[in-house]
Amino acid sequence: MEKLRTPLLVTAIYILVLGFLTLSPSMVRAVFGFTVNDRGLLLVLSAAFWASGIVLAGIARDPEKHGDLAWAVMVYLLIFIVFLLWGRVERLYSIRHLAIPLVIDAGLVVWIWFARKGGGSPSR
Repeated sequence: MEKLRTPLLVTAIYILVLGFLTLSPSMVRAVFGFTVNDRGLLLVLSAAFWASGIVLAGIARDPEKHGDLAWAVMVYLLIFIVFLLWGRVERLYSIRHLAIPLVIDAGLVVWIWFARKGGGSPSR
């Protein structure tokens, strides 16, 4: 279970960074290339990311106690992947906007999967 600590902590940090980046329309425009006019929507999105990141950090903090929740973290990331792909199908996102978060989310799912199975990392 200790091998889960790092991928779960990286996931928590990633989600907290997303929460920070979605705090303002100018940051969203600079980082993601999207113009967002509804600041209230961004604040709700940011709050959801921060709340999720805190929960994920709590899981990562004690993998011996909470490691059985790793499956839920993988589902959380898979939901992101599904919605990113849905946005692409709906032509909301270009491949340029989709590629990096898709690779990060998929990479985290694989890393957590192998850590759960005791393999440590996919490269072993």
